[in-house]
Amino acid sequence: MFHPLASLLFRLLQRAVVPPPFLLLRYLGRHGEADTIMRGDELAAAEYLRPIEIISGLCRAYERHEVSGDACSRLCFRDKWEVTEFYEGNKVVIVMKDGGQQAVFKSSHPFIEDFRPVSRDENEDTFTDQVLEKVNELLMLGWPRHYKRHLVETVWPTLLRSPGQPLSYADRRSLQALMHQDEYVTFRVIPLSRVTPQIIGTCGHFYQTENLVAFRMKGYYMNLKGKILVHLMGTLKLFYEFLNEPLQWCDVRFENLGLSAEYPKRFVVMDGDLLYTESRLNEIFHQKPCATDEDCVIGDCVARCTADLTCSDRRNENLIVFCEKLINPLFGNNWSKGNKYLAACHDTASNFTQKLNELRLTWSWSLSEV
Repeated sequence: MFHPLASLLFRLLQRAVVPPPFLLLRYLGRHGEADTIMRGDELAAAEYLRPIEIISGLCRAYERHEVSGDACSRLCFRDKWEVTEFYEGNKVVIVMKDGGQQAVFKSSHPFIEDFRPVSRDENEDTFTDQVLEKVNELLMLGWPRHYKRHLVETVWPTLLRSPGQPLSYADRRSLQALMHQDEYVTFRVIPLSRVTPQIIGTCGHFYQTENLVAFRMKGYYMNLKGKILVHLMGTLKLFYEFLNEPLQWCDVRFENLGLSAEYPKRFVVMDGDLLYTESRLNEIFHQKPCATDEDCVIGDCVARCTADLTCSDRRNENLIVFCEKLINPLFGNNWSKGNKYLAACHDTASNFTQKLNELRLTWSWSLSEV
């Protein structure tokens, strides 16, 4: 069951939806044949065949035992798929119907061949060392080597169902492709942050994420802005409280927020490509050469160009960006000191540290369950 804000949004959406001028259904077979296609004239037939080409290629690789994953048997059992949404840009996203539910599959490339191959005779210990190295490079959480097996089970949970069994060639090929996708690693390794969607399963280089209720800010949501503010603050609280490594989000926009049935009083980050631990983001900045401050920008995260012509640590906080891009558009200049959430965005009498301390105190009693 969805939590109250999601239910309210659903009810509002149901009242506001206007039927589209055409109905798009894609019932396409494994080899690309179309049983039924109803489409608008502005969409080319190739756009319908492309996702089926991608899924078919994945399932053929699975049948040849070249890839594996806990979602493969279900995905490839059928020989027809109903694709409802498809996107191919900085990543590939395929949304399809699966037993009446939406299944969301994502990958940075369409085909397994687009990733670096693995050697069939590579030593497993060497391979898992590379997994450990990749996670520590990406998240900089200092995962110790003696916990390597647990880490590999975290990024490849199939091992938990086959204790003592070695990784097959298909396992290693699939896992290597997944480990070269930063979003997958982030979502798999830091679920304790409680601001990222769950990974439902994988097949080859594709990973299936939890189906979220996408939040797109609409004018008629203004009646809910008090609840929306609580959700934004719940998300911000979790960014600052993640272990000893505050999470840094550099792609702050309403379109990148989703609602999860599992997590009340917060939004979930739908796209994790620009979600970093603090140490990782600052390392990326330090490695960036610069001539001016304009060279020290990663999405919404900014740093300064230092005297040695490299970028400094991040200098604009999550709180500042949340205020500028999410909270102020909702509330404008209407605020009072009694509302600690809005005061954190507007009160000029307090410095940033004081504002954050006030927020932490407020979070401790108003968002204690988050």
